[in-house]
Amino acid sequence: MAGLDKAAIGFSIAIVAIGVGFAAYMGGVQETNPVATSPAVSPKVMETETMAAEKAAIAEAMAAEKAAMAEAEAMAAEKAAMAEAEAMAAEKAAMAEAEAMAAEKAAMAEAGPTTHTVDIPVGTSVPGCEDSNACYLPANITINAGDTVEWPNIDTAAHTVTSGSPAEGPSGVFDSSLLMADATFAFTFEDAGEYDYFCMVHPWMVGSVLVTEGSTMEETHEEKTMMMEETVEVEEEVTMEEPTGPTTHTVDIPVGTSVPGCEDSNACYLPANITINAGDTVEWPNIDTAAHTVTSGSPAEGPSGVFDSSLLMADATFAFTFEDAGEYDYFCMVHPWMVGSVSVN
Repeated sequence: MAGLDKAAIGFSIAIVAIGVGFAAYMGGVQETNPVATSPAVSPKVMETETMAAEKAAIAEAMAAEKAAMAEAEAMAAEKAAMAEAEAMAAEKAAMAEAEAMAAEKAAMAEAGPTTHTVDIPVGTSVPGCEDSNACYLPANITINAGDTVEWPNIDTAAHTVTSGSPAEGPSGVFDSSLLMADATFAFTFEDAGEYDYFCMVHPWMVGSVLVTEGSTMEETHEEKTMMMEETVEVEEEVTMEEPTGPTTHTVDIPVGTSVPGCEDSNACYLPANITINAGDTVEWPNIDTAAHTVTSGSPAEGPSGVFDSSLLMADATFAFTFEDAGEYDYFCMVHPWMVGSVSVN
């Protein structure tokens, strides 16, 4: 028994020794092969990556700015090219216009002296045309030395074309004498200068002729345009404007018409010819000392029956309202050389 107990004790001690030895072995293995861990990133590496990102962003921004500048420069260049093209086109057009004017000037110079026309319009025998400077059309004209101006009398009354002015009288350069209806007076201006003229019968009628040494083609385009606009304005002013309602017009029976002579200047009724609108009234005051009539019709064909004043004594007035459009001739049955007409629109 004692032997068995010793054997058991010895066995236990052997087991403990083995365990201790195994534990010591395992500890040595762990020291030889340590456990692997994740490597740590250093702050310097992180700073380098941030700077690289910032540089990339800056480079991208600079590239975008450079592209925008290139686009702006291209647009500016295109705009400059367009402006230059427009300037060249305008210059070319101006040169073409100048060449055309020069050619026209040369043609005029080759053609020699020119005849210009200044009309004496209808209705200028009574005041009013002076308000629009339209007693002669055109009232002011510019010509070259050697050119001729002719004045056809389109009016039914007699007029004159007399150099000078109503205030100072005739200057003696030219005078048409009494210019009857449908007659024409012409005068050639040899010397440069400014020539005023007027009508001695109707002194409110004035005009002027400016005679130059050179060609009038030297006028600029703007001056020509202004002259055209002024002519249009004068024509519009001469044209009778339609009134808003019926109007009363006056035709005088002048003093001295009871004896022949007024028919020579178509001044037996003043004005002898008048244009009105349908619905307007015309009245004829007898300013003469003799009795007259205002009778529709003509001396050749007699009364038409449309209107008749009967015998109109001195200072009496006859009036008639024209309702229908048309042309109405009339005359004086006592003095058949007295004739007139009313045109109704």
